[in-house]
Amino acid sequence: MIHYIYLDGINALKELNWEAFLNNYLEKNRLVIKEYCNNFFFTKEVPWERCIEEYKKHWFEESKNREDLFSKFNEEKIRFNVPKGIDKIKEVFPEAEDIDVYVLIGLYSSNAFQYFLEGRPALGLAVEACGTTFFGIPMPYEDIPLWLSHEIGHALRYKNHSHHLAKWLYQNGLKLDKALEELPLFEFLIDEGLAVMTTRWGFPEEPLHKVLGYTKDVYHWCVNNEKELLSRLRNIWDKPPGKEEYFRYFSGYDESIPPRTGYYIGMRLIESFIERHPEIDKSELFTIPAEEIVSPSS
Repeated sequence: MIHYIYLDGINALKELNWEAFLNNYLEKNRLVIKEYCNNFFFTKEVPWERCIEEYKKHWFEESKNREDLFSKFNEEKIRFNVPKGIDKIKEVFPEAEDIDVYVLIGLYSSNAFQYFLEGRPALGLAVEACGTTFFGIPMPYEDIPLWLSHEIGHALRYKNHSHHLAKWLYQNGLKLDKALEELPLFEFLIDEGLAVMTTRWGFPEEPLHKVLGYTKDVYHWCVNNEKELLSRLRNIWDKPPGKEEYFRYFSGYDESIPPRTGYYIGMRLIESFIERHPEIDKSELFTIPAEEIVSPSS
């Protein structure tokens, strides 16, 4: 089900009505927004009051953020592309039907993201990230289906209790800071690899650089440096990455390499497993433990 919760706050934001924004958007959608703030803005558990303060500062005290949002905001394109992406993936994975999607006003910290709400996987899309570029990533409205399908891939992975990552999430919830200290790096590589492959399966006509959310230059860099990058990751992937290593490979922490190179290596690990097991069903891949996928002997 799609929840367009940004509608609860967009008019109040246009009118600079902080009380309406606070009550009708933030408080009304507190569970969803707090999870977003904890995992994709602060990357740690913070009091709800901190989230409120950040929203007020970001949208009501810094006019540039507001101007940037409304210079590109297009509700018609959001309403068209969000269901388009979900419907396309449901053609490949009918089990995606019951995944909740929250379209929200965020804090310019993530474009699309996965949730774990009240014991169920869900996903989100931030409207302020759509329309131009987002931290150097092309984010036109027509690419919304690609980003949503990526996050649906995460949710499909989390729905299955047969592997360690899902079991950890059902026990702890989506607490990224804790996960980075307890789960091995290969869990995150396989998680992102399956998310990329979900987009590939749903949109086989799209070029790989767009499937990965890369520019062409970043994609070619990954192809040309794959062997070295894989070797570097293989040496550390059985240990928890911590924030530094995680953001190096799944964000843009390290300026010596392009951002999110872990997406590419994760995809290649999934492809390699499929080459060794050509008979495997796509849906079955989401149930297989990550350690089995990364093992060359499996």
